[in-house]
Amino acid sequence: MKCTAPFAWVLLLLVFCRFALADLPQPKDPLRQPAVILRETPPEYVVMYRTALQKPAELLRFLQQHVRFMSEHKDRFFQLDSGTGHRELDRLLYTLELLGEYGKPDLIPALERFIQQRQEQDDALTEYDVTIARLTIERIQLRAQGRAAYLASMIDWVRRGDKSYPDSVDAEGRQKRAGWLRVFLGAVALSRLKTPEAVPVLMEKQREVGIGFTLVRALAQFGDPRTQDVLGKEVTVFRAGTIAGMAELVRPLRPGEVDPAWAYWQMRTKGMNLSETVRTLVAALGGTGYRAWAGEVLEKIREPAIPLLMEAAKNPPGENPEQCQIEVTYLLGKLKANQMVPFLRELLRNAIRNARWRLSTQIASTLGDLGDASALPELIEAAREGDFHTQCSAVASLGEIGDPRAEPFLLDLLSTHPNGNVRFVAVESLAKLGTARSLAVLRARLSAEPESSIQGRIRVAIEQIERRTKR
Repeated sequence: MKCTAPFAWVLLLLVFCRFALADLPQPKDPLRQPAVILRETPPEYVVMYRTALQKPAELLRFLQQHVRFMSEHKDRFFQLDSGTGHRELDRLLYTLELLGEYGKPDLIPALERFIQQRQEQDDALTEYDVTIARLTIERIQLRAQGRAAYLASMIDWVRRGDKSYPDSVDAEGRQKRAGWLRVFLGAVALSRLKTPEAVPVLMEKQREVGIGFTLVRALAQFGDPRTQDVLGKEVTVFRAGTIAGMAELVRPLRPGEVDPAWAYWQMRTKGMNLSETVRTLVAALGGTGYRAWAGEVLEKIREPAIPLLMEAAKNPPGENPEQCQIEVTYLLGKLKANQMVPFLRELLRNAIRNARWRLSTQIASTLGDLGDASALPELIEAAREGDFHTQCSAVASLGEIGDPRAEPFLLDLLSTHPNGNVRFVAVESLAKLGTARSLAVLRARLSAEPESSIQGRIRVAIEQIERRTKR
């Protein structure tokens, strides 16, 4: 017994040191990395990846599935960013990526048949599909020449693929589809090879093409300190919604692919313990260095970040403390830090007293996320005294909390408030917490309400309350 106790303490110390010196949290499955900017890795893609490692020929069925899909949709208006269509196109792209990376020359006849089938279908996406399939055949042939030759070719694809190959530009010098697809597939290949000499090539090309988020995604896979500034800059300005129609840019994380925002913060916080990492992320919310989706990364860290977020809510760091306080307050709501409710109630009163409307709007929303009924007095005050945005946020939060004690106040707002937006939100909240006592007022207000959109919402609220009270 005397020997086991010291041994146990050594183990405990080792575990603590490992936690204290931890980088960003590691995923349970390395094939499904944390998604910050981009969509999560679909489970199907993990299966496809493992299939490619063992039996790449089995992926050919996805090519035939695509041929059938396009036959069924030939006469329909087709959009790249439509739900089903987008998923189908992305699966095809990933299938061809995997075949180019792991397929052997004996699969080339099947790819040539796919090309012939798509040419016979002759629809709006034929050129796109055929071009990628031909480039996939080229990749298989180049890989067969050995790793060195393949690496040199992929570097050349990135460097010159959009301007110096026979299919790069047309007779008038305009870039053809094969040109940018060659650069894209070359970047994907280099991101998997992870050879250091590819980094400056990708960085140079990224500067040349300007946006080039595909190249940023590739750079994120190297963990190379040379890429940190590029990633921080590009990730900070990136907004997925602005390029939602471009499937090659908003495709989900591939198995094992590191999200560019996550990769940036892994580099920026390398060697830091958990406390230092969180403090660095919080400071970025206040304008210290690149923001680079720091709030979303903190949300991924979850509970271990809460104590330091609470501290930052009280003493926000950075060049813009109020912005930091707003974003930290938002995160505390998402992470359900209910221990902060007393402080947030007081902070809301102070924000209203000092006309800090952006902050008061966020605090009111966070109190709704936390769902603590003790905040009713402050939320009612905010709905009375705040600016328009704070009022709407506070009224919505009363509905989220769902305490019937707010019912008389909401009915009064619906009947007397001059702003239609506030009245609309009041009805929304009444639909969630209203009792049978609300029905008479709502029916009377239905005929008195001048705005048709609010009339419609009152009708829905009446139906919801009637169903709920009859149970």
